[in-house]
Amino acid sequence: MPATATEREEDLAAVPYLPAMIERIVTASGIPHDRAIRILELAAGGGHLAEALLRQFTNAEATLLEPDADLRAAAHERLAPFADRSQIAAADFANADLPRGFDLVVSLFGFHGVDDIPRRAAYRAIYSALLPNGVMLIGDSVRGPTESLQAIYREVWRRDAEREGIAADMLARAEARFGSGRGMLLTNEQAWLMNIGYRDIEVRYKNLGFAVFGGRRPVASDFTVAEDGTASLRRRPGR
Repeated sequence: MPATATEREEDLAAVPYLPAMIERIVTASGIPHDRAIRILELAAGGGHLAEALLRQFTNAEATLLEPDADLRAAAHERLAPFADRSQIAAADFANADLPRGFDLVVSLFGFHGVDDIPRRAAYRAIYSALLPNGVMLIGDSVRGPTESLQAIYREVWRRDAEREGIAADMLARAEARFGSGRGMLLTNEQAWLMNIGYRDIEVRYKNLGFAVFGGRRPVASDFTVAEDGTASLRRRPGR
């Protein structure tokens, strides 16, 4: 039986690192918080991340895509104070044509359940949805590169959750949704982003099995033009 909207919200609450992940997405884009920008959130859920972004980016407008009607209703309620700066649409980002012209595209726990091929396609679609110099930031669960590390990730999560007083049934359901090796392997994700053409690809936050990562769509000044007229990305240290 699919999880209810309440259960999905509880799954998020069973991740002790959620506040840090939201804070990092809000602060790590490099975009001035007083700039008038357009934000696109994919798999927006109940609007937790959008609320934090709209509070911080006081001149921003946000478009949220979320396929679940109950979660859209929860997002509408949460974002009522920002009704003039937000809109929520019924769409599954992995199977929809994304709107374009955004300065910031974000997602929180929307990618781990998407298979490799459509996830790569989503990264390409986001690249097209971004304006030049626009930023994508993804917060999600990630898989340990080995089974032994994955076991450590799970054990630390359990200990941290217990210390935070998270109920055992909530933790078990969240583990089934986010854990058990379902998370993405960061080295793969970063390689895919590089091949697509993103710049400034970096992990902005990581706590074992949970991370925030992303990249930037380049601008003209990121390219060099050879004598034969061909363009290539400038090399930058660590990029």
